[in-house]
Amino acid sequence: MSNIMEAQGKRSAVSFDGNHVTLTHQAANGDARDQIRISVAHISAVRWTPAGAVLSGFIQFVVAGTATDGYAVSFNHSRQAAMEDLMHAVQETAALRASSGRLTA
Repeated sequence: MSNIMEAQGKRSAVSFDGNHVTLTHQAANGDARDQIRISVAHISAVRWTPAGAVLSGFIQFVVAGTATDGYAVSFNHSRQAAMEDLMHAVQETAALRASSGRLTA
């Protein structure tokens, strides 16, 4: 995958370059607050809750051996399609790597 996929959440953004998922959390003024970069090889699962008419949805990247929810981003219904496309790309890449035995990135 040569293109970077990006999806905007609520005060957070997620990008995927084919090898790494990057979560950028933003401060209230819109400035980038921190960035977390996760190798797709370390993602053991992706948790997904779709957004409803009133409640936000969320995507969470589960990394084996960690007990954190810092790898989660919430989003509104209007951003759900882009977030769902990104989720599917991460899942497909992780599955392909697992099936080919290529577990390092």
